[in-house]
Amino acid sequence: MRPALTKGGIALALTQFLPLVQVLAGLLAMFCCIKLGIADDYSDDHPAGRLPSALAGFVCTAIVALVLSGLSLAIGFLISRHESDSGSPKLPA
Repeated sequence: MRPALTKGGIALALTQFLPLVQVLAGLLAMFCCIKLGIADDYSDDHPAGRLPSALAGFVCTAIVALVLSGLSLAIGFLISRHESDSGSPKLPA
């Protein structure tokens, strides 16, 4: 699993020149945090019981990290699968 995560991480890191994937991951995380009641949706009603802003920011950041890690793992598995199907040499683990 580690080589797949490394290969996918490198491929995902190359997309930071045009950070569309990272922006979409951030939007997804904010949507999840608002729907779960962790972050504020800036409406007029502010129900009690929300997380403190620092903790809510950390939770949203952790969700972004989970999305990007899962995506890099999926990309890494696809790269590894393509390498095994095409017979190209594999990198040492």
